[in-house]
Amino acid sequence: MPTSIGILQNLKMLNLSSNKLTSIPQILCSLKNLEALYLNNNRLKNIPIGLQKLPLLKKIDVRGNLLLNERDYSIRVKKKQKIIVKQKSLDDFF
Repeated sequence: MPTSIGILQNLKMLNLSSNKLTSIPQILCSLKNLEALYLNNNRLKNIPIGLQKLPLLKKIDVRGNLLLNERDYSIRVKKKQKIIVKQKSLDDFF
């Protein structure tokens, strides 16, 4: 993924599903207006902790990845944020 994606400061939704990603670039943590991030069906083993700093992020979909346990996706989320893991959603998980 090009680092130039960081200039898209008004981006609200980003779908990176089914791209065989093994990691998420830290540059995504600078997209302050991002509301939804779809990472399903990749090869991710963890999620960058920096995503918790995105003030408007409400939904992260990580179904179909290689996350081994809860700690692999345990970023701190705010109320009304949703992390989707497997086929169920975890509302207010933390």
